[in-house]
Amino acid sequence: MDDRLIKGSWLDEYLEYTRRQESPEIFHKWVGLSIVSAALERNVVLDMGAYKVYPNLYVILVAGSAKCKKTTAMRIGRDLLKLLTKKVSIFAQKLTPEALIQRLARRRKVRGKEVVQNSTSLIYGAELAVFLGKERYNEGLIHLLTDLYDCPDEWEYETKHGGLEQLSNVLIGMLAGSAPKLLKGCLSIDMIETGFPERILFIYADTPRPPITKPTLPVFSKKKLLHDLNIIREMKGEFEWGPNAYEWYDEWYQKRFVSKDTPELLKGYLFRNHTTLLKVAILLCASERDDRVMQLPHLIKALELLKETETYVYNAIRAIEESAKGSDLQRIYDYVVRKGEVEEAVVLRAFSHMFTAKETREYLRSLIDSEMVRDYPKHVEGKKKQLMMYAPMEVS
Repeated sequence: MDDRLIKGSWLDEYLEYTRRQESPEIFHKWVGLSIVSAALERNVVLDMGAYKVYPNLYVILVAGSAKCKKTTAMRIGRDLLKLLTKKVSIFAQKLTPEALIQRLARRRKVRGKEVVQNSTSLIYGAELAVFLGKERYNEGLIHLLTDLYDCPDEWEYETKHGGLEQLSNVLIGMLAGSAPKLLKGCLSIDMIETGFPERILFIYADTPRPPITKPTLPVFSKKKLLHDLNIIREMKGEFEWGPNAYEWYDEWYQKRFVSKDTPELLKGYLFRNHTTLLKVAILLCASERDDRVMQLPHLIKALELLKETETYVYNAIRAIEESAKGSDLQRIYDYVVRKGEVEEAVVLRAFSHMFTAKETREYLRSLIDSEMVRDYPKHVEGKKKQLMMYAPMEVS
């Protein structure tokens, strides 16, 4: 194997390479990490006993259209990846679940003296709203991406026509962009309930760098980056723990705390972030060294990077959760409108498969406070107590 040209971190060199371009540095950081991830594919792993950690990420850059040049930041990384000697699979078009699976099933690589299936790819979507439209089949795509996030050794899928597609050695990464206003619209209720959002790193920025009349990408830096990325591409084997690295991780893991008042979607993200920390630490290690020994500074730096993104991850997931609640509210309102007049107990029974009685009453109270529904008591002959009734406001 050739020696690396970069004395230090590939990621640091990549940030220097993109310094004279207007996209915020945080976008370039996560594009750079996504590029290293795509180059590694499924060739490296950290064995955690009951589970294994592979270095794939689902990254979505979030910024207003054109303001922070998120697409430009993504394209710089993608273009570098496309120049690798050993090509990486990049899906850049809108796909159905069946098309994605078929293309993954056709990928192969040489392992020793045999040819094996290599179901790996980077999904690249300049605009998430285009890739994840509202079409019905895209809900199936979200279920698929959620299933494949953990990089199963083997995975099976029954096609519409009764056939069986089998995937082996799966690793899917994603690098996409979205405007903040379009983010909620990309994710339906069914998509949210899969747990897909909690697997995503939402990287938000609202301030570009100062204007640069003629953005440049240094040619010599590009040559070094490409040379060393080809070396990273050849990395294979298990990662190990450096001195004090596992002890630090164990202490951090034991002290993690999730409040009982934390929204459910946020709990999912927080319960999963230890794996994300390890994924990022693997990528930072691979950016610096060939020996696959994860050092304590890689873990500390990974935690810093995640904390830097955490605020917007929280806000994005809260926004998605509120979108889900709004849709649930609409369901209950539509039910009351269809009935015209309906007893509280009937509403509770109708939605008992979705919500607790307390949750349904809270939704009804929200509709009353919004003056969309009115409540009133109704006396029923033969009963000692009055029934609580609900009706849409337009019913007199």
